[in-house]
Amino acid sequence: MPKKKPARRPRAKRYDLAGVLESAVRKDGRSPYAISQAAEIRPEVLTRFLNGERDLKLSTASKLCKVLDLELVAK
Repeated sequence: MPKKKPARRPRAKRYDLAGVLESAVRKDGRSPYAISQAAEIRPEVLTRFLNGERDLKLSTASKLCKVLDLELVAK
């Protein structure tokens, strides 16, 4: 019996952290694989996030922010 795929998470709102990261990855000129290598994360982690299958740990999001030249700022 084939494995059932996990339910996709709904598309993130544009201004939440997940939405900003997803948008930045998709707009970046590099492939998701190249971005994951630069961020020193496993490529499948980024792929699953972009496919809506998983959320990111804060430490992973921080690594992506550095690679994508994004800054987390407290209000």
